[in-house]
Amino acid sequence: PWRIGTDYLISDDIRAKQAINKINAWLRSTTSGDATAISNGYQLNGTPLYDWNDATFIGPFAVGAMADTTSQNWLNSLYEELITNNDLPDGDYYSNTIKLLSMITISGNYWNPDE
Repeated sequence: PWRIGTDYLISDDIRAKQAINKINAWLRSTTSGDATAISNGYQLNGTPLYDWNDATFIGPFAVGAMADTTSQNWLNSLYEELITNNDLPDGDYYSNTIKLLSMITISGNYWNPDE
């Protein structure tokens, strides 16, 4: 969702919007609209693998939610979960990197190669 969402934000490509909207609809349905209910992994049929989450999944889903202009509240709740979920140890560089890159995109400070 991070890369597809970013693609849509940069290119306004309808194919990216359609793909990310499917992911957003599935995620909102799976979590009943509760950002804290995001799992840190899913089976191919959409069944959550874990009962915990971290920035590795929350951040990219938040970037993807930026394409859905009808649900600012959903984006806000994902962002709030992203910035308040501090279960990452300092040495967890992968999750912290995904969190940072997602926050750069969400804040609008990402690089747009067309500008």
